[in-house]
Amino acid sequence: MLHNSLIQCKRLMDLRDRDFRSALKSNLSTKKFVLDDPTCLILDELGLCQGSARIDVAVLNGQVHGYEIKSDLDTLERVDVQLSVYEKIFDRLTFVVGKKHLESVQLKIPAWCGITLIYADAKGQPKVKPIRSAKVNKTVDPYSLVQLLWRDETINILRTLGKAQGMENKPRRVLWDHLATETSPSEINRYVRETLKARQGWRSATSPA
Repeated sequence: MLHNSLIQCKRLMDLRDRDFRSALKSNLSTKKFVLDDPTCLILDELGLCQGSARIDVAVLNGQVHGYEIKSDLDTLERVDVQLSVYEKIFDRLTFVVGKKHLESVQLKIPAWCGITLIYADAKGQPKVKPIRSAKVNKTVDPYSLVQLLWRDETINILRTLGKAQGMENKPRRVLWDHLATETSPSEINRYVRETLKARQGWRSATSPA
């Protein structure tokens, strides 16, 4: 009986993805970079590279910062594949992990990625502990970044830049390529961020869950 009770207690103490997500978003909502920027946007499940991957939480302010959750109930099987996409998109990237994966993630992910630990306290409540700050990613790929844009958004940016002539009826892949090759990486980053923050109908997660 005692053994079964201990197993049941442990299960109750296990934090699931939704617990991690809620704790992370609550923590982010208190950060200076969110409080000081009324245009800052926090999004759940941002699709990347035409659906080849998703990031659990993305913060759009002066940069694009991705947060990938790996709870103790998750595995790390897809980390390498996810990283191959994330490194093309995010200015900064943080892995949000439970105690089970902390050591493995520290060994597995590159040094520019941040790490945040979320664990249950004695009452089973999630606690957030920064382990390593994310550094600026120097491998962002302009073409992958512009794929976050819808077709009409891409055309509007090209119009603003005076580079839309002859492009109005082109497929979106051609538009993306034209924008990525005819615009500096810093401009692309700025225009993509501004466009995404202005987009209507986002699944915004700015308020804590």
